[in-house]
Amino acid sequence: ENRSEMLQVVTKKLAKVGLSEEDARNLAHEMLKMLNVNLTLRQYDRWISRASEDNLRGTQDRRELLCRHAAILFPQYLPPENHPRDPENLKIEQLPGEKVKFSMYGLSRIMPGALTRCKLFWKEEDGIPKGQEGIPEKMRRTLARLVFALFPAQTRSEPVLLTGPTSH
Repeated sequence: ENRSEMLQVVTKKLAKVGLSEEDARNLAHEMLKMLNVNLTLRQYDRWISRASEDNLRGTQDRRELLCRHAAILFPQYLPPENHPRDPENLKIEQLPGEKVKFSMYGLSRIMPGALTRCKLFWKEEDGIPKGQEGIPEKMRRTLARLVFALFPAQTRSEPVLLTGPTSH
């Protein structure tokens, strides 16, 4: 009964991002099957809002898009058979105009900032900046996941409260 109630709520939330009722119901069913645990309504809401920024209404493989976001937001709950087809391909790169691009699983977010002013990122060897290669992969992965989690709040100037573990 709890699962059917959650299915109805998630279906309504998906319909609000512009999916037809049938598409929303099918996608909600996929979302509930995809993970090893039952998420809270707030977690489903986060998942939907992050995925809808990447055009959940588009014609691309919606299930794959949800898998990519689940791998970023809930990696500990995603069984291996539901991992995205794309490799993680983690990148953090400086763009012109003091912007930084964070990429994971074929998705990307651009945030304001300058890596060149951050000694953690811009270690020099023989006068040549090392860039992201100078940072341990786990730290880069955690930073990228934080950017994906915080991006909607940053673009809408919303407050953020970080709790719990900061790495996966």
